[in-house]
Amino acid sequence: MYKFIINEEAFFDIENAFDYYVEVGGIVLANKFNEELNEAYYMISLNPNFQTRSGNFRGFPLQNFPFILFFEVTENKKEIKLLSVFNTYQYHKRWPK
Repeated sequence: MYKFIINEEAFFDIENAFDYYVEVGGIVLANKFNEELNEAYYMISLNPNFQTRSGNFRGFPLQNFPFILFFEVTENKKEIKLLSVFNTYQYHKRWPK
């Protein structure tokens, strides 16, 4: 299994989304978001070559929330670096390149 590393930008994306879901739906909704993130981490670590979006970037969409996890894989270190937890409601030109 691959080691999962969350960079600072992705951490802030997650924190902002969690805070938003607490505000609009309460802690239960925010916890569901967190559970789906954890499930996505697990699925990505099992199959990090899921999907190539652009260059070395890969993307994994969440099923119940409007987010795509953008990450890159370092095969020789068996590491996955989460770069962004991107809200798909945002303008598509802001997608990581």
